[in-house]
Amino acid sequence: MSGPKNPYPEGPLGVIEEGAYADIILVKGNPLENILVLRDYKDNIHLIMKDGKSTRMSSNQRSEKALRSIVQGAIMLLAVFTAAVSAGAQAADGTNPQVVLETGLGRIVIEVYEDRAPRNAAYFLEFVGNGDYSGGSFYRAGGSVSASAKSSRIIQGGFLWNAASGEFSLEHDGARMKTLPTFDTTDDSGIKHVYGTVSLARDILASGDGIPEFFICTGDSPVFDVDGRTEPDTLGFPAFGKVIEGMDVVEKIAAQPTDGVSKEAAVKGQILTAPVAIKKAYRN
Repeated sequence: MSGPKNPYPEGPLGVIEEGAYADIILVKGNPLENILVLRDYKDNIHLIMKDGKSTRMSSNQRSEKALRSIVQGAIMLLAVFTAAVSAGAQAADGTNPQVVLETGLGRIVIEVYEDRAPRNAAYFLEFVGNGDYSGGSFYRAGGSVSASAKSSRIIQGGFLWNAASGEFSLEHDGARMKTLPTFDTTDDSGIKHVYGTVSLARDILASGDGIPEFFICTGDSPVFDVDGRTEPDTLGFPAFGKVIEGMDVVEKIAAQPTDGVSKEAAVKGQILTAPVAIKKAYRN
């Protein structure tokens, strides 16, 4: 027999016999790309995971058809086992918090990706914990404020109504709000602005810092990712989560009339005529 040399000759069960080779026929229908199937010169079959785990089955002079059936059955069992282990690991590690927004049009639940965007998540959760968003509203429905950019419709909300509808101010109840000068970019986190992504707004007219206001995407908007725009820089916006329940509510808000008044020309025609109340915001 001849064939490609085994690239992984050693494993927990010892060294595979010299001359072992990958048999392409035996791996047809393999559902896992990370399993290497080898047959040695004695017709023993080896299933090797890329993490080093392996097992060996003796052919016992079985026919090629029988060998193929055995191998593919074993691969399917490994696939089920691997999927179960993966699901278990996700369940064990799935400690990302959820935030519930009870709005005037329904309930929205956001998974906050502490594991992927820790700075952005901590900033948002601090305001949630302080109760700042309770009593706020969604007041904007529109696209990017960049003249050259195209984006899907977003809804924006929070508690700094004047951030979009009046004279821009970062003050709330007589105190200046803490901003986020250094944030996790979409390159850092891998959280792209797609359907359901939740992201912080930025003080694009001055510092460029992240601010407490947040927006939700109703479609793919790469303009909000790194290098998607140039105003005020190419860092994009600080994505931190995704809506896991209530996108129908998000879309209802996005469809509301936008005849509201704003002193900022960039968001003209994007201010809701009747803002949608965020009655309560809390960790689930």
